[in-house]
Amino acid sequence: MRNSETFAALQYKCVGGFPGVYYLVKIYVGNDECVHAMLSLSSEESNGLNVFAVKGYMRRDDELEPLKIELPEK
Repeated sequence: MRNSETFAALQYKCVGGFPGVYYLVKIYVGNDECVHAMLSLSSEESNGLNVFAVKGYMRRDDELEPLKIELPEK
């Protein structure tokens, strides 16, 4: 089990169409493997970083496309 490790964000973009500000991030994890994650930074409801969706087993040259998620109703 790893205690901690540093990963590099290769690319990110702001994603519209959802309430609030969301970022889609391509994270390099080794060799040619990446993870795509949809994140939201702190909002009025919570402090810190919220992870809404993660897609693994991506390659470094895969397009960074918004992930399909359903946000809970408020």
